[in-house]
Amino acid sequence: MPIFLIRGNRIIPYRKAHTTIIKNTMLVRSAEDLTASTLSRARLTALWNGLPGIKPLKKFESREIAVRRLWAAMIARVPAENEGPRREDSKQSLLIALLRRSEGATLEEMASLTGWRRHTIRAVISRTLRRRLRLDVTLTQETRGRVYRIAAP
Repeated sequence: MPIFLIRGNRIIPYRKAHTTIIKNTMLVRSAEDLTASTLSRARLTALWNGLPGIKPLKKFESREIAVRRLWAAMIARVPAENEGPRREDSKQSLLIALLRRSEGATLEEMASLTGWRRHTIRAVISRTLRRRLRLDVTLTQETRGRVYRIAAP
C-alpha cells in the first residue's frame, strides 16, 4: 500500500512505510485519511496545483471532489516496485527548485523545507551547488533578509 507525505505544497509518494518522522509533515495512507484531514478546499487546490504535469485550477467545486481527484492523481504517482528513490523528491532537488523561483529563498525558508540547520544549508550551497554542480547562486540583501537565488542559465 503506498504512503504519501504532504509537506508544504508537495506530495511525496513512497512504496512502503516511511520510518522517519519529519516535522510539519502529514502522512496519508488512504483517501479516507485525506477526507478526515483538516485540509481546506483551498489547501487541496494548492496541493493539486503543485503536482507536475497537472493543469492548474483556481478552485474545486467541493471538498469531496478535490479529495477524490487529488487521491487519484496521488495514486498515479506511486513509484513502481523496481524503481529506486526519485531524484526530484530529494532534499537537494527541493532546495534547487526553491532557489530557482524568481523570489528566491531565505535561509529560514530553506530550513523549514529541508529540516536542515542553517550551517548545513550554507555548506550545501557552497560545496554542492556552486562547486560541484556549478550553479550560479547569488545572495542579495532585501527587506525580508538575505535572499539566495539561482540565476537563470
